[in-house]
Amino acid sequence: MPHEWTGFGPSGTQHYEAQTDYQKHLQGGGSPTMVWTGNEWVGTPPPTDMGRMSDTFAYGRPTWVGPIEDYTTPTEDWSRFMSSQQPFWSTRAPLGDAGQNLRARYLMAAPEMAAAGTSPTFSQYLSDYTPQGKFGPYAAQDYATLRQRAQQASRAAMEPTGQYLAEEGIVRGSPEWNRRAWLASQFGSDAEGAQANQLAVANLLALQREGQGTPFRGRFADAIRGAMGNLYQQRLNVGAPRESFLDWYLSQSRAT
Repeated sequence: MPHEWTGFGPSGTQHYEAQTDYQKHLQGGGSPTMVWTGNEWVGTPPPTDMGRMSDTFAYGRPTWVGPIEDYTTPTEDWSRFMSSQQPFWSTRAPLGDAGQNLRARYLMAAPEMAAAGTSPTFSQYLSDYTPQGKFGPYAAQDYATLRQRAQQASRAAMEPTGQYLAEEGIVRGSPEWNRRAWLASQFGSDAEGAQANQLAVANLLALQREGQGTPFRGRFADAIRGAMGNLYQQRLNVGAPRESFLDWYLSQSRAT
């Protein structure tokens, strides 16, 4: 396999055969992810969060989200977590799959964390996770719940944000409104990084082993993510709306 550089942009994971092209990706605001050295991948997995959320809450933000200047993204929380790990490939490599899956789970679980009285941050989500794969009580404990949350995220992506938040019977500041405001900030049409977040959730679902509680990992997981990225690009090539990918994937995948 030749040297390859990858970056994560609006349309998902992008591969570069030349390092100069990868550098242009970074200069254009893309995020660094993992670099193939010829023998192994090194670096950090692509982010699934929406960036600094500068204008994302134009329609309003959940009451449990504090001032924007105090907000830290999942990527920043993950970087702090990784900085506390030993700087060895054998230690960090296994965390790559876990990091991507945990961030996708967190994006859908934050409203449940807030409802449970838990600080709805990714750093708290990481603190409640154990190496045995156990999550806090607010986490989706089975595939059915995970899929249900993904369907909620898909709806936030497909509906105009103003309409989604202003549905009749939804009171601003209520738990339901807060949940919708959060999902709109992560997956809505106005959200920065919404397509990347959709792809991350779709990947998470695709990685779940049928009838088991653990996801695929390692090279098998990489192959699944690669296939999902190809599907995403193929749909774009035939004119499918970017915001429809998660909705489409849910319609094509197993329900239980």
